[in-house]
Amino acid sequence: MKKYLFLLIVTGALVGCSPQVTSELVTEGLSPQPTNKVMIVGEGESTGDMQTIGQVTVDGKTESVKSQYGKMLGLAVRETAQKGGNMLVVDNSAIDKNLLKGTMGHTDGKVIDSLTLSVKRIDELKAHLWGKPTTVNTAATKTDKTETDIPDAATAEAESTSWQQEEESQGIIFKLGFGPMWTTSKLYLSKDAKNYVSDQRGYAINLSIAYTGKKIYGFGADFYGSRTEIEIPDNFMYIGNKPDYIMMYLGPSALIGGNITPWLRLDASLGLGLAYYHDDGQNEIGFGSRMTVGMEIMVTKTLGIGIDGVRQRSVFSKPDGFKQPDNESYGFDHLGAMLTVRFHY
Repeated sequence: MKKYLFLLIVTGALVGCSPQVTSELVTEGLSPQPTNKVMIVGEGESTGDMQTIGQVTVDGKTESVKSQYGKMLGLAVRETAQKGGNMLVVDNSAIDKNLLKGTMGHTDGKVIDSLTLSVKRIDELKAHLWGKPTTVNTAATKTDKTETDIPDAATAEAESTSWQQEEESQGIIFKLGFGPMWTTSKLYLSKDAKNYVSDQRGYAINLSIAYTGKKIYGFGADFYGSRTEIEIPDNFMYIGNKPDYIMMYLGPSALIGGNITPWLRLDASLGLGLAYYHDDGQNEIGFGSRMTVGMEIMVTKTLGIGIDGVRQRSVFSKPDGFKQPDNESYGFDHLGAMLTVRFHY
């Protein structure tokens, strides 16, 4: 019960940290528009014959507007398109409060492709706020504009696609992990279940891949493998070489995760799959479950270093003649801590 409560708390925290979009309409009944047909008008630029249909606000939550300006602008454009608008007038008056505001509007005039959402357009708007102003070549601000100044449809589409790829570049996560783990369940040394040891330390590796897209939740797959050499106490009568065992796991998983700050990310996963066990005496295939809670520090936009807490369980068929207590399952419980390297694509 505690682990599900923890996952619920983490989910709420991550949702609370994501940018939030709200809007208020003064005109209704318009049909939704394509997002690549929404023109973005900056401060001081003419709006022409635009009809105001409402207001939109994007709350950056824990991340600053400056660090995620493109993402927040994209959310405002999407909201405008869904409400039937094809023009967004950006209002920067509340940036110090971590809010990006805008007026949603509709115009019957020609859509100027150079004003629609693209990497170039985002850079132009950002330059007016935090950098040296650049000349914005639009029909509204430059009366001597020629037709060659307006990008053709292919160029506009390429820029829009480039922006979308930039925003979605962290949808796939590939993770490599290694670290110590402890077998917290009993390891019996005889079939009569009288002699056992516990808290045996071994080492484990982990390979994971997950897909989240633009959401805080997603799905993936995990491979986990561990090897443990069992330490026999001096007061135990044990004949033979020092025993060890290998345990492996493979299965799908559900994932939640997201950035708390631009450089700090939290995630958690829960999976069910197949387990494999091997020692000198037997090989068994059974079922396993896996739960992880991780923290990651972003080194670059695509590379992160982190640590995962791992809870791994496996259950196998009880061998004939083994007299294990009825209230115990035959398998292994692992707890571990893994140093991870993560690649975001």
